[in-house]
Amino acid sequence: MDRFEAMRAFVRVVDSGSFTQAARQLGLHKATVSQQVMALEATLGVRLLTRSTRSVVPTAEGLAYHRRACTILQQLDEAETELRQGGQAIQGHLRVDVPVAVGRLVLAPAMREFLDRHPGLSVELGCSDRVVDLVGAGVDCALRGGELPDSGLAARRIGQLRFVLCAAPRYIDEHGLPQTPEALAGHRQVGYLSGATGALRP
Repeated sequence: MDRFEAMRAFVRVVDSGSFTQAARQLGLHKATVSQQVMALEATLGVRLLTRSTRSVVPTAEGLAYHRRACTILQQLDEAETELRQGGQAIQGHLRVDVPVAVGRLVLAPAMREFLDRHPGLSVELGCSDRVVDLVGAGVDCALRGGELPDSGLAARRIGQLRFVLCAAPRYIDEHGLPQTPEALAGHRQVGYLSGATGALRP
């Protein structure tokens, strides 16, 4: 027996004066409401209601229990409402780690609007292209690119990022435009170091 559901059924029966009305209000079958009240009486070891073919009247014990039950159910409903409302508002301190370019070009410009929408939240934004030990550094969430190594961390793909090979027009005028990937070996490059290995990415 669900004690709170049985208590709620009992209160509805007393308030409405009818098992039929209580069942309609609760969206249950009349037999279900009757069983809940009988189970409650059996658990408490007292008769809460005096039943007749025409009416349902609370006993003296039933009236006393009804007063207490109303208070308890009201407090329970208020507590659940507070939790639901509190769950909708984001609060607390969030530590985030992202690559430098993403932090500078994407997150930093959007941060003010984000914080205005969530005034109960503070964000500590770390920007680094090095691999950070999220657990050891106390980071709550991070944005990473490429294939993730196996770990116990939860991950979700949020999009695709394309790398583009670029050259300044002046450089092309002076050194020519490479026509194949192999031809890049003969050109000067600004490389990108892997945050995981520290080696120059090809």
